[in-house]
Amino acid sequence: MMKEEKINEPKSQKIGEKVETWKEICEYLSYDDLYEYNTNDRAKIEDYFSADIDIFNWLNEHPDDSFYFTIRVCLGKYAECSVGIWGVEVSPSNDNRGWEDDDYNAVLKWLNKVAGEKSKKEEVKI
Repeated sequence: MMKEEKINEPKSQKIGEKVETWKEICEYLSYDDLYEYNTNDRAKIEDYFSADIDIFNWLNEHPDDSFYFTIRVCLGKYAECSVGIWGVEVSPSNDNRGWEDDDYNAVLKWLNKVAGEKSKKEEVKI
């Protein structure tokens, strides 16, 4: 398996160029213009899956479990997501989660919403 080179921004980005808001909360993986967002914040995970009743119900069937959620966005091509119970499907050395294709534009809209919430919290701290 090829080791992923992880950096904050794509090499093709020029200094001073404006970054789309959602990219600010994602990690850039240096292959295939791939961005990744990870969280274990249950409120964010439930918000993301609020329109997917099957997964939303599954989350609520495990009230005491910790979840790990990942979104991957390949620029202009696709978006996919994966969620699993920490210590069962996913851990630092193991990832047995299934991946599902998701609506590209809806994913970017949700990531922009999360990035906007983060910006507002940072503004309040200043």
